[in-house]
Amino acid sequence: MNIRGFVTGDRIRDVNWKASARLGKRLVNEWQVERGLDCVVIVDLFSDDLPKVGEWSARGDVIEAAHEVATSFMSSGNRVGMLIMGQLLYKVKPGFGIRRLRAMVEGMVDSQEGGVWNLENVEEFLEEFFRKQYVGRGGTLFLVSAGTNMRLINAVALLSRRGFVCNTVVVDVLKGESSALAEKKLLEAGEVEFGSRFARAELDWFEGRLAPYSNVFEWSREHGLVELRRGAVE
Repeated sequence: MNIRGFVTGDRIRDVNWKASARLGKRLVNEWQVERGLDCVVIVDLFSDDLPKVGEWSARGDVIEAAHEVATSFMSSGNRVGMLIMGQLLYKVKPGFGIRRLRAMVEGMVDSQEGGVWNLENVEEFLEEFFRKQYVGRGGTLFLVSAGTNMRLINAVALLSRRGFVCNTVVVDVLKGESSALAEKKLLEAGEVEFGSRFARAELDWFEGRLAPYSNVFEWSREHGLVELRRGAVE
């Protein structure tokens, strides 16, 4: 975690000999105990789960939400990994440090929408790519998606029954979608407002369906990450 000057009582095995020789005084390494919590952030970039209007896409919002989740947990001293399900599968094993976070960011930025893998395939990829951490003892998962669809509900329910602690981050893109519709003049103002109210009601229903299997969070550009429902999970 850090290097400091040697004081009486420090262990010899903690001495940083290279730094000591370079600076001409005895220095020791300070250590931080690893937390018990590991988590994998699962980023849903399946094309059918990303609302689109003209040039606008929910992809950017999903990436920003996943980045906020990963940064928050890593800055709290936890090991974080990532599985990006887009045009190509991209995985980062759980770990610490800015390099790992940078790898996640680069993976999300480079990943494009895909039409092959969706959240129904999550369990098999977790087992293949994260076997050491998760098959033996379960783990904490954060599924980040903008899609209000049964694929996400089914995936979370299955993973919960397998013993995983699930957290679902539903990305609220209604404001961005409404703005894109208004800008394109595809709908009248009244139609956009009515559609937004209907979509909000659908989103609330969807989040309620997730609660028996998962803690439910909502992310938006205005409010960031907000916990909505504490699910029936340990």
